[in-house]
Amino acid sequence: TLSYEDWTTEEILTRLLVPEGIQEIPSAFEAVGHLAHVNLRKELLPYKYLVGKVLLEKNAPRIQTVVNKLGSIDTKYRTFGMEIIARNGNGNGNSNNDNDNDDDDNNWSDVVVKEEGCEYRLDFRKVYWNSRLGGEHRRLVQLIQQDTVNRMKKEPPQVSVSSSVIVVYANDLNPSSYEYLVINAKRNKCDYINCNDDLGFLSSITDREIRPDHYIMNLPATALEFLDAFRGYPTTSSLLPQQQPQPQIHVHCFAPKDIQESRTEIWNRMETALGCSLDEKLDNVTIYPVRDVAPNKNMYCVSFRLP
Repeated sequence: TLSYEDWTTEEILTRLLVPEGIQEIPSAFEAVGHLAHVNLRKELLPYKYLVGKVLLEKNAPRIQTVVNKLGSIDTKYRTFGMEIIARNGNGNGNSNNDNDNDDDDNNWSDVVVKEEGCEYRLDFRKVYWNSRLGGEHRRLVQLIQQDTVNRMKKEPPQVSVSSSVIVVYANDLNPSSYEYLVINAKRNKCDYINCNDDLGFLSSITDREIRPDHYIMNLPATALEFLDAFRGYPTTSSLLPQQQPQPQIHVHCFAPKDIQESRTEIWNRMETALGCSLDEKLDNVTIYPVRDVAPNKNMYCVSFRLP
């Protein structure tokens, strides 16, 4: 005899929702630590607590809380509103949101996520996190590691050894993200990370004559326009024994799905912001499709050597 435990999430929701006229059954979610995040369509909202209950029961104990996205992503910090639709030990939440204070006291959105052997603590309500970007994070880390190895091969042994420690300078506009940036640097025993919440981050490190080898700009909505900060970028530093190659820039952006259309749009925006032309070969320009984000829009990562 089959029991509830023998049925999959999709099978259960199909039996419950199809008779109600629902044809597209929600069964997938994004896992962020112990929290499952869904984005229910309008026709599913009357059944949100039912959906949450099934998702919770079929994915426990890994999942302890199920939340539904409310509204759109905030353009400044990329966060969004959310409501609890199921919670272990706390029923299905409260449709009137009368339990908001209790939720705050219980820190239900404080999660720990794991990626590439590291653990990151964050408040999912206050800090942007997207598990689907794990592959892109890995790609950039490997790219920078390989570039570091290649440069060390060209240096004398004593220089290679002294430069084998990678130092990271990081900042974030979101005060909560900056707070967790500091926490997670310590959590993962990263001794060579300098965190900064200064809006003038680039000028603050160049003024200190620091010349990073790589810059990652990962706010896709506006990062291309931020490239104007590199106009007049200094090529020398009294802290370096000789003139160094210009840094490699990795900037994320949104653009159309069509390859030629996206290339033209991205190229024009980059050259406008930089105030100069880019040469695909001389400046080592690559446009990498990161992921699909909408029917007519992709997320890309553009990498190039600063001219």
